[in-house]
Formats: sequence, C-alpha cells, structure tokens
Amino acid sequence: MARFRNVSPLGDLDVPALGLTIPAGDVVDVKDPEISASFADQAGTWEAVLSPAERKAADKAAEPSDPAPAQTA
Repeated sequence: MARFRNVSPLGDLDVPALGLTIPAGDVVDVKDPEISASFADQAGTWEAVLSPAERKAADKAAEPSDPAPAQTA
C-alpha cells in the first residue's frame, strides 16, 4: 500500500477512482497498484509519504557509491 499527500495547488480533490474527496494537505492510502502508479506520476498534485524504513532505504539508495581507489603510477 502506498500513501500520498494532496499537494495540489487546486486544493481539495475529487478522486473518482477512490470514491473520495481528498482535502488539501491530507494523506490517503492507495491500495491499488495502478492507481498508486498514477498518483506517483502526478508530482505536482501528489507527494509520496514514506514510512521511516522506506525513507531510510531511499536515502541510502541516493548516496553516491564509493569512488574507485586512487591508482599510483
């Protein structure tokens, strides 16, 4: 299940696929993978809300990998 926050500049959003109106700033749980993928593609409207474990994994993945050791001639 994915969680998303409504960050739309339009405010409250009617989401027929979920049968809900999501108030501006509120978080919604999205169980359907297709709907979740659609929300993820709408960065200006929805912001993914990560759990602490997910955030830690994302931060680790974003770290640069160790550079190759310097070689001497």
